[in-house]
Amino acid sequence: MVPVSNEELEALCNYLSTASYIYYPIATSFFYDLYKTGCRPNELLEIERWSYIDASHIELAPLKGNLTRSFTAADLSENLVFSIVNQVAPYQGLTLRQLTSVMKKILPLIKIQTIDKSAIDYMFRYNKVKSLKDNGDTYTQITEKFGWNNEALAIGYYERIIYRVGELPPVESYHIIDDSGDYLVDDEGNFLVSQ
Repeated sequence: MVPVSNEELEALCNYLSTASYIYYPIATSFFYDLYKTGCRPNELLEIERWSYIDASHIELAPLKGNLTRSFTAADLSENLVFSIVNQVAPYQGLTLRQLTSVMKKILPLIKIQTIDKSAIDYMFRYNKVKSLKDNGDTYTQITEKFGWNNEALAIGYYERIIYRVGELPPVESYHIIDDSGDYLVDDEGNFLVSQ
């Protein structure tokens, strides 16, 4: 097993949040929501946990008794926002098992895990904490954003080492770049992904 750097984990999660799979293309919306929110996968599927107040205030009652988290419509996929507003199953009713199966099929690694268990379902959560910390958030700020009761969880997620089995393709193979090596983006600021 080889440790995955924070930068490699970010690139991998970003790739998964933009890649699509032919059989369940809606899964990309699920991966996007995992990437942008760092939610537990089940929190995205249990739509009754979500409340739509308005486009700038959407609330989640997280699992495990954590404090309420707040998002805006811009933080979430259109599919999830529609599902919250209408209280219908998101992602065309796909189950976590089906969505995880898609992730495993498009994951460019044999395995991704912590030292003792698979990280396939939580790698976006680890990534969100690591990204927030690496971009200047304090453990206190991360704790508040996730609705945790103490900083120990933020510290634990940040310090946990993620390992991979298999080779990560170069980042350039995930995204289209121009002649100067800069990533190309679409009109909405999303990276263009190579097919």
